[in-house]
Amino acid sequence: MATVIDASAIFSGAPVSILYGTVECGATISVPKFELAVTAGSPDFTNAVGPVMNTEIIRKVIPSITLEVDEITAEKIAWAMPGAALVGGVITWGAGRVASTEYKDLVLTEVGADGSELVVTIMNALSAENQSLEFSDDPAKPVGLSLKFTGYVEESTPKVAAFSIALMAGGS
Repeated sequence: MATVIDASAIFSGAPVSILYGTVECGATISVPKFELAVTAGSPDFTNAVGPVMNTEIIRKVIPSITLEVDEITAEKIAWAMPGAALVGGVITWGAGRVASTEYKDLVLTEVGADGSELVVTIMNALSAENQSLEFSDDPAKPVGLSLKFTGYVEESTPKVAAFSIALMAGGS
């Protein structure tokens, strides 16, 4: 069977929107990256030359989106510090349990060549990673905040991974 290329199924370019809660992330210089870290396993049967069907178990699915926030505001810097207090543009932060109000959905929307939309949502996302800000006078490298948002499962549905991928047909 010959390979047929469907150009309308190609998604290329930067996302048209990245929302964290209700706040638009803004333009990014680097490409956002969606990742699923999957922990799986199956028994290693002595008489089998490889993995045996119907024995594989998915134990964990950890969704994440890594992105660079280049349009800096105090609110966006606070995204990197779950539970931080923001008063008049001043951020303070301390250790402790993260309140449920800090978890927000991260929605990345990409538009395809035919107008279809690919929407990746990380539910209950939080970015709690080590951070560093690089200050440079190079206009091609503005100060940016690198964030890795990880999805957290709901207490009531601990076996349902905290992400969704939706592909909606375009208008053509």
